[in-house]
Amino acid sequence: MHVERTFTVPRPAEAVFDYLSDFAHTTEWDPGTVTTTRTSGDGGVGTTYANTSQFMGRTVDLTYETTAFERPS
Repeated sequence: MHVERTFTVPRPAEAVFDYLSDFAHTTEWDPGTVTTTRTSGDGGVGTTYANTSQFMGRTVDLTYETTAFERPS
């Protein structure tokens, strides 16, 4: 699955990348997220996260893995 969203924020691209690449921040920007915890890795490729989200009244446990990590320059 590939998910992509586009929007403009008044911050440098590097700062936005640093914030969004730490998937544990999903509780701050994804209204469906209940919890997200890093389960392995240092934040780069191969890092995994355990996520609990609520969709349509149901709670779903998901695992996310960072498969690409290229900080803007």
